[in-house]
Amino acid sequence: MSSAVQITDVTKAFGDVVAVDNISIDIKDGEFFSLLGPSGCGKTTTLRLIAGFEQPTMGQISIMGQPVAGVPAYRRPVNTVFQSYALFPHMTVAKNVAFGLEMAKVPADEIKKRVDAALGLVEMSGFGERRTTQMSGGQKQRVALARALVNWPKVLLLDEPLGALDLKLRKNMQLELKQIQEELGITFIYVTHDQEEAITMSDRIAVMSDGKVQQIGPAREIYEQPNNRFVADFIGETNFIDGTVVDSDSNSTVLESDDVKLAGRSKVKMAVGDKATLAIRPEKIVLSLKTGFLNTDSETITLDGTIRDIIYIGTDTRYQVVIPTGDKLFVRVQNLGRPEDIAFNKGDEVHVQWRINNAQVLAE
Repeated sequence: MSSAVQITDVTKAFGDVVAVDNISIDIKDGEFFSLLGPSGCGKTTTLRLIAGFEQPTMGQISIMGQPVAGVPAYRRPVNTVFQSYALFPHMTVAKNVAFGLEMAKVPADEIKKRVDAALGLVEMSGFGERRTTQMSGGQKQRVALARALVNWPKVLLLDEPLGALDLKLRKNMQLELKQIQEELGITFIYVTHDQEEAITMSDRIAVMSDGKVQQIGPAREIYEQPNNRFVADFIGETNFIDGTVVDSDSNSTVLESDDVKLAGRSKVKMAVGDKATLAIRPEKIVLSLKTGFLNTDSETITLDGTIRDIIYIGTDTRYQVVIPTGDKLFVRVQNLGRPEDIAFNKGDEVHVQWRINNAQVLAE
């Protein structure tokens, strides 16, 4: 695949504050790519650099193979959708969508065709003569999206566009955005702090922290094989157990924590004596009563535990289990409603087990 946007060794500083710190990202043509991270991580600044609203302090940005240093925002083949919608309240929906085309002096009959097509794409046909002040937040967001798409940009930039919507509408819009992107084949670059949103829509994700890119990859890879503790902690829920490496080979790394041996897989070979952290997702842990079935094969880690707390969350029940290291592990058990499912209680003595391949050992 050819590149839609290439960011090469880019740094952006505002005085003494470095907002983006020497990042390089290659975004493919037709890709839904998300910049994900907490507030202040540099993701919105990166988007503004692509848009042309800011200029890099160092490094280069290319769009569709062309360097864009010094090229103003209005001359770049991109459009931006903002969280605030940025619609004109005194104009009708159709006039809002047509605004950019009118500024470009596109013929009137062509404008009408393109506006009708854009509104149809976002399921807003028939709303052209309404005022945006008469619309819900979700409808306004659709109009903002239509206005951005009507210019046929090569790249669409979306800066937390669903942040002002309620949860149910936001989830519906996530699926619709992905469907629109796939239908059009346009490159979408999406900024969000919502991990679930990024995982739901993205072909690939760049996780950012403190102006740096921590990891780039498909959602499954980032979730299952995080590069470091920040990524593991930011994407989903994770249990962490600190320890010291006592053995490491190409298949697994063994840690010792308070005389308890733990194991998981690691992306890098570690040396005996290194400090490291084992990360294990709550849904990867199997919970069983001490009197129940116990898997004893060599690829499974088994620890004793005591249930300290129970939280019912509808689809799952979340158990807090204290293990011999003194750590508290969260375990998620899906509520399937089957007669054979065990109902655990506070104080129960249990086994917690995980497959070595389901745990990740991260270097400090």
